[in-house]
Amino acid sequence: MDRVTFLINPVDHKMTKTIFGMCVLCVVLFAIGCGNNKLKTEEVIGTIKFDGKPLPNATVNFTTAEGSTGVPGFGKTDENGVYKLQALQGEADAGTVPGKYLVSVIATEMVPTGKKITTYDEVGNVIKMDETKSKTLIPVRYSDVQKSELTATVEAGGGVFDFNLTK
Repeated sequence: MDRVTFLINPVDHKMTKTIFGMCVLCVVLFAIGCGNNKLKTEEVIGTIKFDGKPLPNATVNFTTAEGSTGVPGFGKTDENGVYKLQALQGEADAGTVPGKYLVSVIATEMVPTGKKITTYDEVGNVIKMDETKSKTLIPVRYSDVQKSELTATVEAGGGVFDFNLTK
């Protein structure tokens, strides 16, 4: 007797109904549980400038300050230095929850070292490439959350947090 026949066999009909009912219950409980876990975020936006000019392609991190109930968040600046924050557990560009934050900004670019490296593609062909390394574009005091003096207090309703970094 194959499995399908076994499941619809009248002798086991009561067991099949029980298993089906348990599956439906699990799906309903899962759906209810998932619906209540959304963060209530506030929109957080801002502009990052370095020496008065927009800083593109920088990563902005909001780290929860000690004793705060905030949720860490991050954002990426566009070509105009504008970012929209997203909580680590939240939806894209939805902001973060109210709280006190330490802010850090990381801005790097890849630059050639002048050396060649050898690597291989997916089928084993040899590829010669320029070696690159990461170059920091702003002082380390902004990228190290322990050294950064940048802070933000997000309140109900969100806010705009602009930072003008200097050499």
